[in-house]
Amino acid sequence: MLTNLKYDVFISHASEDKSDVARPLAALLINAGLTVWIDEAELTLGDSLRRNIDLGLASSRFGVVILSTSFFSKEWPQKELDALVAREDGRAKVILPVWHGVSSSQIAEFSPLLADKLSVSTSRGVPYVAEAVLQAIQVQLSDAEVPLATKPSLAVGPIRISQVLGEFVDRLEARYTKSDQVTGLRTGFVDFDALVSGLKSDELHALASRPAVGTTALALNIVSNVAQELTGTVLYFSPRASASDLLVRIVGSVGKIEHRHLRALRLSEPGWQRLIAAMEVVDQLPIYIDESADITIEDILMRSRAKAQEVGAISLIVIDRLDHVAGCESPLEAEVALRQLRLLARELSSPILAVLPVLRSAESRINKRPLLTDIYCRDGVERNAHLTLFLYRDKHYNQETSDTEIAELIVARNRGGMTGMVKLRYDENLLRFENLALMTSSDPQAPDVPF
Repeated sequence: MLTNLKYDVFISHASEDKSDVARPLAALLINAGLTVWIDEAELTLGDSLRRNIDLGLASSRFGVVILSTSFFSKEWPQKELDALVAREDGRAKVILPVWHGVSSSQIAEFSPLLADKLSVSTSRGVPYVAEAVLQAIQVQLSDAEVPLATKPSLAVGPIRISQVLGEFVDRLEARYTKSDQVTGLRTGFVDFDALVSGLKSDELHALASRPAVGTTALALNIVSNVAQELTGTVLYFSPRASASDLLVRIVGSVGKIEHRHLRALRLSEPGWQRLIAAMEVVDQLPIYIDESADITIEDILMRSRAKAQEVGAISLIVIDRLDHVAGCESPLEAEVALRQLRLLARELSSPILAVLPVLRSAESRINKRPLLTDIYCRDGVERNAHLTLFLYRDKHYNQETSDTEIAELIVARNRGGMTGMVKLRYDENLLRFENLALMTSSDPQAPDVPF
């Protein structure tokens, strides 16, 4: 990290965006105590524009880049961006992207590097952008142990509805362009994704069941599907199971190798070949597992933010299970944690899936399918979770059932959306859930058998 620099922030923008974004953003950051380079404030009569821009770039710690259709077409802003890109060395963050009236597809076409970075949109208002910039700078300098003067917090107040409308129009446009009814994160389970339109990207979701029904297996299957299909970064907090145990589960599921055979390494020749192929796939997956047994909710918040800053964006965060997180052993403590996770999902624009237990009361009924009244920390889930999901397998309770491979994923609560139940196939030998459409005897990768 460079030290003794004159400016905290260099604002790179097209002239068309000066009055609407750059100028008010600079004023808010300056009022918050930051030193800001913006061309109209630094240039005086007779100055060289190019020389002053070069000096401003060289003397600034961070570059706020206001990306818009006007920015894409201008020569000078792109030169400024090139200079900022050259400053990034993979360790310290330099570029802070701000999206102004552009879609993710436009950003990706202009610069895949910028499309992969965590960004903030002006659709939520310039004060919100200023708060996000200030927070990012404070976290970065704190991590680098560079002192930052005490600065007042920016207050994010009410925003006009028209500012939110732009983001809504972008989502409509993206949905129309893709002709896709699934607007959230795809889990890989097509019937479930169709029912709830995927996991909403800035919301907390709860998944619960009784022990040994398969919530960890389902959560890992979703993680694997997201990482494989979207090549999106996934962060998995596991205070119960070790990373090596979870790796065995993921490799076995990807390679369709029976769990007990994989653990004992009793594989046939085709099984070894599938194991090698599965390990090659898993090796490339952007999955990060935190196996800290004594992790707290504060640790989860801090490490999630740090990983988002490192990789640019997180496609999915999973906590398995919340009641095993230190300080969340009681329903009251868990309720506070759920609220913090809901706020984190909104802050990072990442869906968060919290795995929770179902209370023993569910087994006292003839029909043992869980109800909302059975979930651990019911009040906290009701107040904070967008989706409340239950996993149920009849075979777990009734060995005589004809539905030996059927699992029910129950959408018990969906804020503003449909509820219902979808059926999945569960292979308990593989610890693998599948869409029912994949149930076929002609599968070329049938489960492995031992020697």
